[in-house]
Amino acid sequence: MFFFNVYKTIENGGVEPNMLAFIEDVYKSKKTGKIVYKKAKRIVETLKEQVNDLQSEETLEDGPVQSKELSCSEINDLVRKAIPKKKGHRFGFGSLPDHEELNAPFLPTLDNDKKLEEAYTQISELVKEKEENTKTIQYLKDVTEKLLNKFPDCRPPEDEDDDETQN
Repeated sequence: MFFFNVYKTIENGGVEPNMLAFIEDVYKSKKTGKIVYKKAKRIVETLKEQVNDLQSEETLEDGPVQSKELSCSEINDLVRKAIPKKKGHRFGFGSLPDHEELNAPFLPTLDNDKKLEEAYTQISELVKEKEENTKTIQYLKDVTEKLLNKFPDCRPPEDEDDDETQN
């Protein structure tokens, strides 16, 4: 879904947003604040239960009990598993490609400043190279002119006008 890609790049600074929160926002009534579409409501409730279950699992590691906090990408993986693709489309997201399928250099990223800096560096290197080439060309022209002045016999014959010789 194009909207999700725009939401992904603009609203979330180029980072993939929480797909669970996204689908909840899309299907939530602005008046009541509740999800009115039954399929979306069932999916959101099921996923929230799974997330809560996984986050409340406690692990023991030579010390105090810790609660596991799921990352956004882990939550998004749960969403992708819970909402399978049908005919190339995923409910609530349309034809949104999976992150492993995504090879999109056209999407803006947060490192635009870095790319811009690299571009300026490449431009300045090209300008320096052009200046060096211009100096080299001028030097070769000067040397050629000096040689031709010293050895006029080496000068190629000047082209006559073809129109005048044909008459």
